[in-house]
Amino acid sequence: MVILLWATILINYIIGLGIEKSKNHAKKLLWIGVITNILILCFHKYYFYIVDFFNTNFDAGMAIPDGSLPLGISFFIFQEISYLVDVYKKDAPANKNFLELSTHIFMYPKITQGPIVKYKDIYQQLSSRTLYFENIYLGLRRFTLGLSKKVLLADTIGEKTDMIFAQVSTGLDTPTAWLGMLCYSLQLFFDFSGYSDMAIGIAQIMGFRFKENFNYPYIAKDISDFWSRWHISLSMFFREYIYFPLGGNRKGEVRTYLNQFVVFFITGIWHGETLNFLVWGIYHWFFSVLGKFMKRFDWYIKTPDIFKRIFTFLVVAIGFVIFRSADLDQAMLYLSYMFNNASTAVPVFEFPYFLSNDLIFYLIIGCIFSTPIIRKIHHQYKDTKWFPWIYDIGLLLFFMLSILFLVSGSYSPFIYFQF
Repeated sequence: MVILLWATILINYIIGLGIEKSKNHAKKLLWIGVITNILILCFHKYYFYIVDFFNTNFDAGMAIPDGSLPLGISFFIFQEISYLVDVYKKDAPANKNFLELSTHIFMYPKITQGPIVKYKDIYQQLSSRTLYFENIYLGLRRFTLGLSKKVLLADTIGEKTDMIFAQVSTGLDTPTAWLGMLCYSLQLFFDFSGYSDMAIGIAQIMGFRFKENFNYPYIAKDISDFWSRWHISLSMFFREYIYFPLGGNRKGEVRTYLNQFVVFFITGIWHGETLNFLVWGIYHWFFSVLGKFMKRFDWYIKTPDIFKRIFTFLVVAIGFVIFRSADLDQAMLYLSYMFNNASTAVPVFEFPYFLSNDLIFYLIIGCIFSTPIIRKIHHQYKDTKWFPWIYDIGLLLFFMLSILFLVSGSYSPFIYFQF
């Protein structure tokens, strides 16, 4: 797999030079490069699923090759596509230094889960950057914050998430089903945003500047606002390299909705090959369109923001049930427990079993840290003499607690490793 990844870098390196030098064939070279990258990505993400589908349903007898999905293959390929497009659009020059380009593609803080760093945003940093003590200090701060979010919040809340979802086949009472939805929503946010914080922090220590990947998505007022705050680098990648080339919102209302459908369709299948991911993507498209439609009404515009935020969070969290489930059947079963629990099965464990005092504490902390409350306090007191000391001592304590949790064996892999 390592040889394959190096080979893709070499291919994109050569095509990038060709795009820059060619006047007549630049667009053809771009398409060759983009299609090659997409085929490589699709092969590794979907080949096993396609073979299994045909073997199961048509007894095809196709051989399933050994091996697993290369870690971070999606982010790896997306950044190679970004490189070719940016060179073609003359947003950045082709990199004539193969090792420099490889550094961008292979940069370990971001290769497994992003953020997706567009070449035009980083190419100047590859050849000229300076290490400052302040950046090292701030990078360590950011890394510690991300580690704490992952270990102390995501992993601890995730234990209850796994326990609840493991009971789907045997039955769930309605309160437990809603609790599982809340737990997973917080787990996923702190797991993924924690990794992004760690990646941004490590990059800052190394002298690189990555753009933010999360901006308190659970306070969004509608689905479009949510996607401007959640996994920002992926949203911007699809917006710039798919939505805009399709015409964006420049070709009428119907075409705009169709272009958005394509983006959300791709977003769904990018996350996984099973049907529930596709449904999850279309689900977000529907509520994105609904949000734009509702803005035509005065009563909606005058609705207090708090109600819009609550509704949007519920839409997102219910969608995450579809996202978390093993397949669409499990998702539908879980949702039936939430909204129409007509099951005759008696749950093995009921709501009081899961809602421990520890979980209540972590949920309260999680809800606080998923809003800008702490950031506002930080901005208000950051220039005082005492606050930076309290902040750093707090981070040090969080770091020590995280190490203790890791030593105790409570670590679980990052959720987005599978994508």
